[in-house]
Amino acid sequence: MALARSRARWISSLGSDAVPYSPVDMSYRRENEVGVESSRWRLRHAAELVASGVPPGVADDDRRWIYVLLHGDDLATGWSVDWLRDEQARDLLTLLAPCFTSEVGYDLLSRLRARCDPTPPRQSGAGR
Repeated sequence: MALARSRARWISSLGSDAVPYSPVDMSYRRENEVGVESSRWRLRHAAELVASGVPPGVADDDRRWIYVLLHGDDLATGWSVDWLRDEQARDLLTLLAPCFTSEVGYDLLSRLRARCDPTPPRQSGAGR
């Protein structure tokens, strides 16, 4: 009860313009809780990642997984998309592609696409 009175006095001392809050009133929300970059996503899909040829050490580590997404290789093992069998590359691309609205900056996806579809896109009307 004394704590409630103390808090009430503190709130009234702030003036009418202040909006009081306490740490209990606030919540923290991670922006990307469910995205492919999140720990939750990585842990939920770890078995699929390993089955698709991603090293277990990458599938178990946030920093290494993010590095692989961004750069397309793993410095610790030397792993790259070139290590994958064709079927693994397709499976990994199928797992990851729907998770991105834009693939810009994610070298793993561009390398997987190049691996799975090595023919360059046709340029419409160029040179005609």
